[in-house]
Amino acid sequence: IQAGAFNQSASKKQNRAFFYLRNPKVIQDIPKPWSDDFTTEDNHSRIKMNNLKQRIRASGFETFDEYPCSWQGVSNDRPL
Repeated sequence: IQAGAFNQSASKKQNRAFFYLRNPKVIQDIPKPWSDDFTTEDNHSRIKMNNLKQRIRASGFETFDEYPCSWQGVSNDRPL
């Protein structure tokens, strides 16, 4: 994200990125141990992620903020 989107000149970055920020409420429906794969590891990481999301929202790039999604279970030991 840093190199591909934010380090471009204004003219180069137009229409070069589209961000999808998942609705955080979906985490409530994800069972353990899978929920750990969808959350930050610690408070420091959570702060960094929140800062990145704020930067994305303020960037002018197209952003689908809090797109709806739902837990669909597991198939072949992988989340769907």
